[in-house]
Amino acid sequence: MFFDSLDKIDDLPQSLTILSSNNVITFDRAKQILNKNPFIKELRIGAQAHQAVQLLGKFKQAKLNFFYIRKEFFSFKHCYAYLHPECKQFGIPGSEPDHVLYELLFNRIDDKLKMLQPYLTAIGRYDNENIKSLANAPPELMEQLSTFKEFENCLRQAKLEQTNQFDLVFNDQIALSTDYEYLRIIVSAYDEVFNLGADIDKTVTILKGMTQKQRKTIKRDRFFHHCRHNWVYPIMNEDYRQN
Repeated sequence: MFFDSLDKIDDLPQSLTILSSNNVITFDRAKQILNKNPFIKELRIGAQAHQAVQLLGKFKQAKLNFFYIRKEFFSFKHCYAYLHPECKQFGIPGSEPDHVLYELLFNRIDDKLKMLQPYLTAIGRYDNENIKSLANAPPELMEQLSTFKEFENCLRQAKLEQTNQFDLVFNDQIALSTDYEYLRIIVSAYDEVFNLGADIDKTVTILKGMTQKQRKTIKRDRFFHHCRHNWVYPIMNEDYRQN
């Protein structure tokens, strides 16, 4: 039976074994329908890629046809590896400092969307579709972004390559929150990767004392300079981007 929308579908007659809709529905809604109506043998719907593979993995007793799979952040390879973990290939760890930094932060920041936000913002990809895709992704799928190479594979044509892009990432990272523990993770990771020899607690205290605009515009190389000299020199106007 065909329905324009499955939003209000609840208990169905047992004689109905095929259900179709032109709507794109969520994993939770499809799961609710199939759990309440186990006699459904075939479901034809549209879905996001990672939610389609979640349904395929959970409801093997039903035939699932997807007339439309919405493009999203995750690649088909990531979705397939989620459904078939035995085929998962581990990403190659980064060797460039900024790539190593990404991987350290991925492992140390629990909120993965928060951790990824500055990287996506730097290339103009922090939009509603990607936010929704990442926010609703199961942890096992998110874990496949733990290496910078796999993260870049999801960016398609967009790439984080230029130095100034990583400068913007840095500014967004330190401006995203004034939470002490969050900033301590950020500063510690930069200190570790770039050998800054920083006084971590002093640096975090200085960052917390800055305005939002100052954290958004301080030059990364000048931040490194002050860290290496234990902030003995005053912060000058020249330490900030004038934009």
